[in-house]
Amino acid sequence: MARRAAGAGRAGALGEHGPLTRHELAAEVRARGVRLADDPQVPVHLVACAALEGHVCEAAPRDGEPAYALTDDWLGPAAAIPERDAMLAELARRHVAAHPPAEPEDLAAWSGLGMRDARRAFAAIAGELEEVQVLERAAWVPRGLDRARGRPSIRLLPAFDGLLLGHRDRALTVRPEHARAVLPGGGILRPTLLVGGRVEGVWRLERGILDVAPFAAPSPEVRAGIEAERADVARFRDA
Repeated sequence: MARRAAGAGRAGALGEHGPLTRHELAAEVRARGVRLADDPQVPVHLVACAALEGHVCEAAPRDGEPAYALTDDWLGPAAAIPERDAMLAELARRHVAAHPPAEPEDLAAWSGLGMRDARRAFAAIAGELEEVQVLERAAWVPRGLDRARGRPSIRLLPAFDGLLLGHRDRALTVRPEHARAVLPGGGILRPTLLVGGRVEGVWRLERGILDVAPFAAPSPEVRAGIEAERADVARFRDA
């Protein structure tokens, strides 16, 4: 009963006055006659429970503090939930677009799906994919990807970047002889230099100095790409 009353008070407060900070929300719920424990964790718990149930989401901050709004007010009414097969297909489509080349085993490792569902998801979008051979095994990329690629993409990826976490193993992106430099142990996954989808170096930012360490002497094109990325990191750091 108390939880239901708190939920009703929370919805009413956010609907009338939202977005609100945690403490503002707790005060508004109390003002509606709902008894809340006099505990500093109550505002946190009030928001956390609602967020886990999908009722509230984080909105624009207010005076440096996180603020929260009703999900429907901030994001609009939720769309109808698609059928399971449609959701599986969309998950596979997004995974392959973000982590090419990929296999059903990669989708399973990344998403937590069982292999049966992962294979079903790939089968549903088979017409959108092209098969490629990587490390003597079949994998798939979005149809037309190679034709659209042009020059190799050069990026400085942060530590624990999603690209290196989206496959069952990292052999598609990290050569065996470089594995120790990228994964030195202790669960560490270092920031990396990516060239054309392959890790070709590591980097670090220490005391404002960005040090890039390619595994081999880079071509003029790669050097230019590294400098462009270096400037972009500096721009982001100083923003």
